[in-house]
Order: sequence, then structure tokens, then C-alpha cells
Amino acid sequence: MTEAIVGGLLKSNMSDKSMITSSSPSPPRREFMAEKFDIKTFKDNLEVLKRNDVIVLSFKPFAFEQVLNEIKEHVTEDHLIVSVVAGKTIAQMQSILGKNRRVVRSMVNTPALIGEMAGAYSMGEYATEEDTEVVGQILNSVGIAY
Repeated sequence: MTEAIVGGLLKSNMSDKSMITSSSPSPPRREFMAEKFDIKTFKDNLEVLKRNDVIVLSFKPFAFEQVLNEIKEHVTEDHLIVSVVAGKTIAQMQSILGKNRRVVRSMVNTPALIGEMAGAYSMGEYATEEDTEVVGQILNSVGIAY
């Protein structure tokens, strides 16, 4: 999903490549993303957190607790955390990150890879109207989301 979302953001001109960063523990994955999209990539998730206010969590569900525990001390009120991690709830995000964090859960599907996604998203209690607009724009860059 990371590839689909980055590609959608760039294709729709919603974001410039200089504003997008990605992290992965896998050197081949970082190299692939850097070469395909000409974006900065990092091994360390905290580097992405330092450089961006909107953070899209896009990884396998087994890594959920590990990644959130890694970043939780560095997530601030300025961050909007958008999860596309399958099966993980807003309550689960808030239980790790803190109850007052701006979080969003989204359900995306593989047609996003070709810009034909039909998806949904749910805003956490502390997400703002502006956050709703931003998430809608991000997800609508790869299809239709409500």
C-alpha cells in the first residue's frame, strides 16, 4: 500500500516528492522506493516522524505494536497518524500512542495499486476537520474513500 499511496500522491500532484519520506528496515525496499519515486528513505522510523506532520502507517499487522512503541514518545500534537494497517483499531492506536493523539484508521484495498480503490476511513476523537480533509485527499489520490 505504501507504493500505491506515494504513487497516488505524486500522480495527483497533491504532494511534491521532496515532501515525502519513507522508512523500512529492508535495504532493498528502501532502495526500490528511492529509485521509483525519487524520495528520501530511511531505516529509522523516527527520521520520518521528525520530517513530517502526516504519518501514514503502512506495514504488516505483526509489526504494529513494535512500530507504535518505537515512535510513541516522539508523536506530538502536530502529528496526524493515519493507519492503513489491516485489523488494527483506533482504540489500539490510542492505547499505545496516547488518548489525545490525532489518529485515523483507514481501510484500503489492492485496487489502490491502479488508482481504483474503494475504501473508507474513520477519524479518531481528536482528529480535526482539517485532518478529515487531508485524509480524504490522500486516500482519494488512489481511488474513492469515504
